[in-house]
Amino acid sequence: GEGLAGLAAQAQQILLIDEAAEDPGLRQRMQRQYLASSLVAPLTAETSSEPLGVLSLRTSDASHRFTQEHVTLLEKLLELAGIALGGLSLSVSRARSS
Repeated sequence: GEGLAGLAAQAQQILLIDEAAEDPGLRQRMQRQYLASSLVAPLTAETSSEPLGVLSLRTSDASHRFTQEHVTLLEKLLELAGIALGGLSLSVSRARSS
């Protein structure tokens, strides 16, 4: 994809975007200019390297911008989600082969 979701999925990393983003191309990709800050992250099962989807968190409230602390918390949450999705994927595979 050409948007932020596609970029996060391709790079397989969390993107923190606001007007202070080091890469000016990131801010330009924010199609909703009223947003103050966004976090965009690939959602990947532990058993796969390909993202299953992309999580996008946004705020238009400039006094509640996302920070590096939010990125760290999101990394931990995505790790737990990846474990859960990996287990779910394995269970579905086993059920289909029975």
